[in-house]
Amino acid sequence: MWHKRQTPEATWLVGLFGGVAIWSLGYAMEMAVALREAKQFWTAFQYIVVVAVPGLWAGMAIEYTGRNRWLSKTKILAASIIPAITILLVWTNAYHELVRRDVQLVAWDTYHVLIVTAYGPWFWIHVGYCYLLLALGSILLLPTLFRSPHIYRRQIVVMLVGLLAPWVANAVYLFGFSPFPHLDLTPFSFIILCLACTLGLFRFQLIDIAPIARHLVVEELRDGVITLDPLDRIVDVNPVALRLLGRSVNQLVGRPAAEILEGISGLQFPLRGDDLSEEVVFERGGEALTYELRVTPLRDRHQPLPGHVIICHDINERKRTEAEIVRTQRLRAAGELSLGVSHNLNNILTGILGPAQNLRVAAGESEMSSQLDTIITSALRARDLIQRLSRSVEDEETAPRAVALGNAVKEAVEVTRPRWRDEARASGIQIEMITDLADVPMVAADPTGLHDLLLNLIFNAVAAMPDGGRIEIGSRPSEVGVCLTVQDTGTGMNEETRRRLFEPFFTTKTNVGTGLGLSTAYAEVNRWQGSIRVESAPGKGSLFIVELLLWNGPDPDPDSAPQPAPTRPDEPSAVASPTSSVTRVLVAEDEAIVSWMVTAALENEGHEVVSTQDGAAALECFAPGRFDVAILDMGLPGLAGDELARQLRQIDPSVVTVLISGWNLGEGDVRLEAFDFYLRKPFGPSEVQDTVRQAEGLLASRSSPPWP
Repeated sequence: MWHKRQTPEATWLVGLFGGVAIWSLGYAMEMAVALREAKQFWTAFQYIVVVAVPGLWAGMAIEYTGRNRWLSKTKILAASIIPAITILLVWTNAYHELVRRDVQLVAWDTYHVLIVTAYGPWFWIHVGYCYLLLALGSILLLPTLFRSPHIYRRQIVVMLVGLLAPWVANAVYLFGFSPFPHLDLTPFSFIILCLACTLGLFRFQLIDIAPIARHLVVEELRDGVITLDPLDRIVDVNPVALRLLGRSVNQLVGRPAAEILEGISGLQFPLRGDDLSEEVVFERGGEALTYELRVTPLRDRHQPLPGHVIICHDINERKRTEAEIVRTQRLRAAGELSLGVSHNLNNILTGILGPAQNLRVAAGESEMSSQLDTIITSALRARDLIQRLSRSVEDEETAPRAVALGNAVKEAVEVTRPRWRDEARASGIQIEMITDLADVPMVAADPTGLHDLLLNLIFNAVAAMPDGGRIEIGSRPSEVGVCLTVQDTGTGMNEETRRRLFEPFFTTKTNVGTGLGLSTAYAEVNRWQGSIRVESAPGKGSLFIVELLLWNGPDPDPDSAPQPAPTRPDEPSAVASPTSSVTRVLVAEDEAIVSWMVTAALENEGHEVVSTQDGAAALECFAPGRFDVAILDMGLPGLAGDELARQLRQIDPSVVTVLISGWNLGEGDVRLEAFDFYLRKPFGPSEVQDTVRQAEGLLASRSSPPWP
């Protein structure tokens, strides 16, 4: 029931009930005593609640109709000034007679009653003020009575009827129309008020449910609401719509909507009686905001079309989500394409790079050497491009590590110093680099990936400032973990560029760049469970915001060495190579050109090589002690390279296995466990030869084979 809920309406109603109860008690005591002084005391006592009851009624009506913003402490104190003065004057009336001028004690039936034959001027001020509060509460309820659902109308009717009884009884007594001239009927009429409110409480759920006021529905609505009359003039605007249109109420109300909303696509004035929905763009603070604009006709049985309501719903978050989904789908599509093509491209590049390097060695310093250098350089650039593309679209997650962000920023600034300082000064421009790095904990990232990210952001900032400017790099704690910002004062970018910035191959540079730098950075940051976004506008520079998670793993030990992992040929081997000897090598590669290149490179070194093109054939020709090294492709027909390597090791545990593959297998990939070395395509003859030398060193460190 209502008394179990601590609602504001219930508080005011309890106060009202308490007030009329005390009023009735005071009047009963006034009638019961016979002494004049005692009667005057109880009369003055009644005024303590007499002045409060009209205010309690007005407060309940204000809360009920949802206008509780009127009930601020300042306004309540202001409304209490006249009641407070009235109480003071009543209790000191003997000294000034501003409330009652002539009071007589007369006998009436078996009782003695006080009769006021002349009232002072303040009494009528008090009466007028009380009647004003009673009228205010009633006027507030009347609009709700006519436009509310049935149950609310019943609630309001019982409240108005309950109020009408004491109001009429008081007026009849004050103006001398009472059939009992010496008896104040007001306290007796409170019975009707209590019965009416009790009926409302238990029958019509008074206080339990109350109508929501317009300001809660419209004023506090997050959508912009514009109401038009039948002539399409603006008659009402909520605060959101005011901010959206950038005008005041006085500048909008009464104006034709066609003038204010001119240029909005899809709106044709005069409006018809059909629903309309359009996406529109508003300019606010130099930012383009997208809203869904819906026009709904108002329905009224008295008028065919009393007006329209225009609702502007903010869909910017939805647009950002949709753009993110599209970007993710594009990345996934590019990933599927690149992962499907990169393997074949790496095989082709191996067939280009290997022979070209052999020819370069044979050519010496002849006229062909420069052209061969061009072929080799182009092949290496193509290899780098494919690897960067693979990194930008791979779905495979790599385990992040603890990285000191401040150190990473300082290192990136130092590495890029020749670009943003030396080259800029040589061109006659000045670029200022500012770092504001807070003391933040370790972040979860990949050191190399974070370094590449910072380099990309700094280089892009330099490129965006052809006339010089300022680059600011900062870090601070955030709700997510750590926020890294890179801001420049360059030319900025338009909305289309900003939206496509992280797409693979998208670039605004015409002379340099592949368009993979920021897409790679985007993929890296997402792989670390972080986020990256950009804020920019033409002529206002760009701000890149990178959110990184805190490192929650064990503290890194600076003295601990990393665990052994498959070694790339371009890395130095920890095992010394033996003296020159013949190594027996098994090559299993289904691409003929790659198999030929590997075989030729090893035979040129004097090694014995047997090559096969599928896993079953390699397994068939393998025997304990027959081969020292097995070079295996991952994608062999019939038997995958990692499974073949496991079976070869079961046959001969001392054999050294080398994986050659065009796929990018990251650290921790279980398929790498079967191999001692990993040589990623494309590669040249020298890389194959170096890998076999490292394999010879590893072979020498292993125990003697178990066969006789």
